[in-house]
Amino acid sequence: MRNLATFIARGIIKLIDFSKPVPVAQAEIMADELQDEIEFIQAFGFASKPPQNSEAIIVSLNGSTSKRVIINTINRDYHFALDEDGSAVFHDANGQYILMKSDGIHVFTDKKLFVNAPETDWTGDINLTGKLTASDDVLAAGISLKNHKHSGVSAGAAQTGKPV
Repeated sequence: MRNLATFIARGIIKLIDFSKPVPVAQAEIMADELQDEIEFIQAFGFASKPPQNSEAIIVSLNGSTSKRVIINTINRDYHFALDEDGSAVFHDANGQYILMKSDGIHVFTDKKLFVNAPETDWTGDINLTGKLTASDDVLAAGISLKNHKHSGVSAGAAQTGKPV
């Protein structure tokens, strides 16, 4: 049986190239070995570009150092500590994250949050701190904010009735 060290290695990512159908990386494996074109295998539906000098677990296929793949990465500078069993987080190197815990899903960013969809449905109450800006009409219980009419209109200082 071959030595397990010939199959699994730890390396430091120097570059990642996403221009190919399967991203490839350059990694330093041990202190004196720099290898290019290591396939960077990621789970379907997920892609990340770890910061330079992130650590990688590198597997040699069939024990061949010329056929290596990266199967996992970590960067100790961007470690996210979870304190609740069963929780999960999706985070980046910019301090943004989506945290899933027993009390709900928390989205944190100090940048803009973009949602691009032709229609968005929400179920439940929405609490907003800050202003709401709409480029078109706003409907509340089917009444247009832009085009509604009032009943009980009187000249002078009198108040109008509710929208009709």
